Amino acid sequence: MASGRAETGRALYARAIAQAQEGSTRRRMLQWNQGWDLYRAGDLEAALGSWGQAYANRLVHPSWVPPTLALALWKLERRDEAVAWYAAAVRTYPDRWSNPAALPALLPDWTKADRATLAEVATAWREAPPAWP
Repeated sequence: MASGRAETGRALYARAIAQAQEGSTRRRMLQWNQGWDLYRAGDLEAALGSWGQAYANRLVHPSWVPPTLALALWKLERRDEAVAWYAAAVRTYPDRWSNPAALPALLPDWTKADRATLAEVATAWREAPPAWP
């Protein structure tokens, strides 16, 4: 997909996901990776959908879920949702996510631009943290 062959990438992901057992680690990993490829291709809504499928109906969600969803939601101008997801990251791991200066160490594989976007989310969270339900 990064080489500009988005439709081929989508088709390959669809075939690989269809061949993976429902709920399997393999299938979730494919959906997670597909989400990132869709995100990088600029299809943020589809990326959110793929990430949502990757860990739907799981009792334990990995730590990547809140900051990753916050990133995409912020870029989609869904700011309240982004801040709410970032707040979930902070509640789960306050020692990690409370300090935006820690983002480069926490997210070394993310681009500088994506870390900067997440820092904007962190700033919005710090200025007006949502109430815990």
